[in-house]
Amino acid sequence: MPLTLYGSTGSGSAAVEAALQLAGLPFDLVDAASWEPSAGLDALRRINPLAQIPTLCWDDGSVMSESAAILIELGLRHPGSGLLPADEGQRAQVILVATASEEYSRRRVDASGQSRPESYVLMEGKNHGAITA
Repeated sequence: MPLTLYGSTGSGSAAVEAALQLAGLPFDLVDAASWEPSAGLDALRRINPLAQIPTLCWDDGSVMSESAAILIELGLRHPGSGLLPADEGQRAQVILVATASEEYSRRRVDASGQSRPESYVLMEGKNHGAITA
């Protein structure tokens, strides 16, 4: 069973798609945007009720979202891919930077007052408003 990546243009799934290709892993790409009704979104909601993108469904049926987490896990599961450094110290630094930059990016967009995908609102447990740092 190949991996399945749920994502959409502009959603951050491009980095995961590129990593999957670099690792030489076969995968199916399902066009799904949490802000646009579609068959892909319906399929995504069945495995991830928050409809977060990107979402990766692994070949064992487990599901993972958040770009940084997916990229790190790909690097750990496929050490020969070069997605993560072999050296433990360097690998730890890359993981720290990846997770910190994703959190910074999320907060920067939220604090700007721009509209956010519905999944962020659902995660906050609110119907409106922005997260502020």
